[in-house]
Amino acid sequence: MKPRSLLLTAGAVVVLIAGLLMLPSFAVAAPQGRGKPIGSFLARFVIGDSGLLGIVNFNADGTWTASDQSDFGGVPGLQSRQSPWRGVWRMTGPRQLTATGICLNFGARGEPTGSNRISAIVDWERGFQSGKGVTSQRAYGVTENPLDPTAGKPAPPPLNLLPVTLARLNN
Repeated sequence: MKPRSLLLTAGAVVVLIAGLLMLPSFAVAAPQGRGKPIGSFLARFVIGDSGLLGIVNFNADGTWTASDQSDFGGVPGLQSRQSPWRGVWRMTGPRQLTATGICLNFGARGEPTGSNRISAIVDWERGFQSGKGVTSQRAYGVTENPLDPTAGKPAPPPLNLLPVTLARLNN
């Protein structure tokens, strides 16, 4: 074999090996949710005699997002609108999840009015198909820092200590 073709062959082998070593960092398998509540869930919040529906997505990387019927002012008596929730979660027991998140609040004309910080503790049934929990919220003014859990003030009822049930969305 000539030195040039030997060099090309060796270079191709190095590139192939480097590509194979990097493959696990690029190959992302769909999370199966074994041992964790990864996936999408229908949330039912209990507010007095009625309820509020939401959709919560728990991601494998420890983040979550949620939207509910109050995003566009869907709660009687509440005049504000809010962005979808964004946050982080972690397992704090074999079937217990603790989550924290923030949403942005807007007035009827779209002006910023502050933000809310939510904390939740959810206890899951075996297999993570359903769970029950409670959420608590703090309300922050436009100039207050929602990353500070001691700033702001507890949200008024019914938004504080709000019971929630979650059911996995299955196809």
